[in-house]
Amino acid sequence: MAILARKYQQSKDAETAAQYYSWAGTEAHRAYHRPGQEPLHEMNSLFHADDVDVTLGQAGDDDAWIQFQKMRADVEGDLDAMTAMGDLYYWGARGCVRDHARAFRYFQRAADAGHVVAMSAAGGMLLKGEGVDQNNVTAIAYYETAAAAHNVRALNGLGYIHFYGSANVTQNQTKGLEYFEAAAQLQSDGDSLFNTGYCYLRGLGAEVNTTRALEYLTVAARSFGHFDAVYELGAFYLGVRPTGNDHRNLAAAMPYLQATTDAGPWGKSARLGFDLYRRREMQGAIWRYHEAHELGYPVATGNLAYLYGLVGGDHAQYLLQATEIEASLRLGDCYYYGKGGVTKDVRKALAYYTKASADGLSIGAYNAGFLYEHGDDGITADANRARRYYERALELSPSPETYLVVYLSLARMSLGLTSWSTSRLVPVTDDDASTIDAMPFGTVATALTAAMVVGMTMRFWRRS
Repeated sequence: MAILARKYQQSKDAETAAQYYSWAGTEAHRAYHRPGQEPLHEMNSLFHADDVDVTLGQAGDDDAWIQFQKMRADVEGDLDAMTAMGDLYYWGARGCVRDHARAFRYFQRAADAGHVVAMSAAGGMLLKGEGVDQNNVTAIAYYETAAAAHNVRALNGLGYIHFYGSANVTQNQTKGLEYFEAAAQLQSDGDSLFNTGYCYLRGLGAEVNTTRALEYLTVAARSFGHFDAVYELGAFYLGVRPTGNDHRNLAAAMPYLQATTDAGPWGKSARLGFDLYRRREMQGAIWRYHEAHELGYPVATGNLAYLYGLVGGDHAQYLLQATEIEASLRLGDCYYYGKGGVTKDVRKALAYYTKASADGLSIGAYNAGFLYEHGDDGITADANRARRYYERALELSPSPETYLVVYLSLARMSLGLTSWSTSRLVPVTDDDASTIDAMPFGTVATALTAAMVVGMTMRFWRRS
């Protein structure tokens, strides 16, 4: 359903796409509300894997970072670490296996030691019976203590208890809404904003007030990415709720319908691809990321570009679709060297380098300046433009390394030594994006000579 929705959207058939998104969103909604099984989407980017270790902290119980966190919780008794470990096991994040019983033990230890966030987390698990027998009395005790410390999740939890009636608390939707709205006023938690908006939308504990409902739901959706708020807004604007369809607005509904679908359990394909990459199973990772790419997850596109570049495949087609700003820089390299599945075209390379410069990438500005300085394959040398791009590179990255490279380039131009240097940009490896540090040796040598000449001239002037 999700793939069909995307295909119809791409073909500009919005009505059919909306229906498929609605059906897929309904399945996503069911999956999200299976107790203790809310889908977790971890969209790990590989795009900068050559520069940083993207696998750090992602290997579950075997990971050194997680083991250190666990040691702080288990041995040192650090309350924040206990709560963090509880979150890891509750969600099954960073390669950990989802284990609610273990998560509750961490939350409970921290809660009993006075950690307010852990109190609200333990209270929620007790209320739902996740990883522990349901115990509404203890849940209320945790919530009340945390709420006294102005914990928003606890206020929302107390609202839930009053709204539905639990333990010795009589059901009172109006009082429940009061708690929801008190928490929502702080605007630091998506659940309370959604609960308040939903009550006003359906007339639960108060008269129907669509205007107020949309205000709360919109903040919950846009500021916190709250799944249920996104789902309800999509349904509202699609006109499939009991509130009627006089407010039907397909253009307004589409972003919410798509976001609801994106939250479905099929999003796990991106994490499965990452885990295969982590185990160096590149072909399997590529297959999983193709699946995620077809489903419309942007991170998958950038990751395919990286992986195909790594294995020597045609990665330019994915760079063209990638959302990372560095994609334009790497596309420039593809066209400059004629790699990645495209033929050499220095004019296109220059266009992508200038785009990278406009996007704030110092290396793009430097490469554009280099091409304008030397001229190459139909590009007319233009000293003024070269100088402007070199200065732009320095403006974007005022580091000592950039100062050295840019000032040497400017000195070379001032002394008319451009023709002595190489007229080729040389990246670190065939698969890397070009970098400022990867200047050709001839260019560096020429520029150093120019710098020495400038230095000697300055000393002569001072002696005069």
